Amino acid sequence: MPFKWREDREDKIFEAVKKSLDGHHPFELALHGFGAFKPRVIFIHIEENQALKGVHDSLKRNMKSELNIFNAEYKGRGFNPHLTLAFRDLKKSMFLQAWKEFENKSYQALFPVDSIVLLKHNGKSWDIYKTFDLRK
Repeated sequence: MPFKWREDREDKIFEAVKKSLDGHHPFELALHGFGAFKPRVIFIHIEENQALKGVHDSLKRNMKSELNIFNAEYKGRGFNPHLTLAFRDLKKSMFLQAWKEFENKSYQALFPVDSIVLLKHNGKSWDIYKTFDLRK
């Protein structure tokens, strides 16, 4: 959920994220198949996962209560966890051609999640800004 925040107050974000993750433990995510937000985004589906939903709900609640950030349902899209493969680098005119390559392909993977990463936009792209480990 993108938001703007003053750099001199970033420690407040760190505190809120740490508080949100308290009590959450490492878990596994399962990836399954491809999807699209037409006409520009191609992604990999993340299977429904209660641990991930719990982290999301906790972050959403604490961002609202601790920092007064209310955009957890960013642009009314709800929570749709996925791994984006193509977005701004995929021109609309090329979307259909690219989507034909992915729409019927099979893909499955499982990977451990032992940390949450806060990203910061540098004006052109998102950079890893701070990593928060989940309790072992």
